[in-house]
Amino acid sequence: MATPTMSQPPPFLSDKGDPILPWKRWKNLFDSYLIAIGGEKFSPARKQAVLLHNLGIEGRNIYDSLEPLSIGGADGELRDVYEMSITILAAHFESKLNIVLERHTFFARSQGGTGSVGNVVAALRTVARTCDFGEITDYLIRDQLIRCTNNKRVQEKLLTKYPDLREAIAIVEGMESTSSWIKEMNHTEGDCLSVVQAPRNQEEVLKVSIDNKAQGSSQEKRRDIKVLRCYRCGNMGHTANNTNCFARNSLCRKCGKRGHYARVCNNDKNNVDLVTENVNKIVLCVEQGSDHSKHNINMVDEGPVIMPECS
Repeated sequence: MATPTMSQPPPFLSDKGDPILPWKRWKNLFDSYLIAIGGEKFSPARKQAVLLHNLGIEGRNIYDSLEPLSIGGADGELRDVYEMSITILAAHFESKLNIVLERHTFFARSQGGTGSVGNVVAALRTVARTCDFGEITDYLIRDQLIRCTNNKRVQEKLLTKYPDLREAIAIVEGMESTSSWIKEMNHTEGDCLSVVQAPRNQEEVLKVSIDNKAQGSSQEKRRDIKVLRCYRCGNMGHTANNTNCFARNSLCRKCGKRGHYARVCNNDKNNVDLVTENVNKIVLCVEQGSDHSKHNINMVDEGPVIMPECS
């Protein structure tokens, strides 16, 4: 049966100098390649030939210069020539690995405000492979993830909960998504949120408009949210026609007319302020003298919205 075609790993050492990858990392690539081409069925001599071919010219020259191992085993049986070659190469190239330098590279890495948490963890894990951390690898990756994040809120949450690596990744990913959503709700790209007061008629209509100014464009997209307010008592949650409104039969202390409270009399102007609470609701404050009323409104594309009064 023909051997399946697959891209070879990069030569370990084509020219004089340092290998393109540490020996262990290159060996992992080569092992995957060997399995993919059916190497588990190859004879030891054939696997050795594939290995030496992928070492590159300078890698092969170094291998040939190394002292070979005895081909005979202690029990008199012949050794696996492929495993012998692996042992010789590992003894030479792994001894040159500077563990202190590799660990310095690991601990010196910072997120720098770029890349997702998945990319950062993957990069840290790649560097950690040559650091010989052993069983504490995941703990150190978690600690480094906490240290190198540039988001103080994320840092504080991770330090408070002290999670394992999997939990830390989930926390950071969740807060990354929330942060992006908050930025969108806050219209950080030039959007503005405003409130205007419309003329009074049967019911006073407050229009909350969102002017979404696209970056680099003068065009505005406008969406209005209509909230009905009773002109008799000034409260939201019902209209002036509601028979349960206590102001229907009340006498105004300012103009002397019946049917509305003094606080909403035409002689007094209401100040309307918009304040925001959280990122998922808008609170509209209607200020009249020393009296303050707050009501929640849901954001919809069109049509009236009547909400109960806040507690």
